[in-house]
Amino acid sequence: MADARLVGVLLGHIRLPMNDASPRAARDLVAMTARAWALADEVAYRARLATSELATNAVRHGSGTTMLVFSTRVGTRLRAEVHDASPLMPVRRSPAVTDVSGRGLVIVEDIVTDCGCYSTRFGKATWFEIDTTWPIDLVDDGADLLLRENVRLPVRI
Repeated sequence: MADARLVGVLLGHIRLPMNDASPRAARDLVAMTARAWALADEVAYRARLATSELATNAVRHGSGTTMLVFSTRVGTRLRAEVHDASPLMPVRRSPAVTDVSGRGLVIVEDIVTDCGCYSTRFGKATWFEIDTTWPIDLVDDGADLLLRENVRLPVRI
């Protein structure tokens, strides 16, 4: 697992309580991001599953009362991060066939292009990236953002 920091173009973010409903809300954010940018269904599925696993780990093993979830674009990759207040880094386990948990990080590593974790000022962040094609692309012409189809969007500061 490589090391990185919150980078890229912010596509979405949400603060969620540390409870059992939050992994669903976290994966919904990433799914909406993928849908809004017309990413392939397979990419959206992988991103939803990986986000769900990281958010579930935050609820089960993290600390604090909230988690932060970010969805960004880094070059050709969709990136998601889940932040919680625990300074303890996740540990990849090798569960036995009969174990009912412990496969989350193994699944994430299997379905994404890259993943990792890093310490933050308030705890830690776990992240993944999935390489993809972006059917809708933004270009900054200095004053406006242009969609590839040359539709102008106002820049909000």
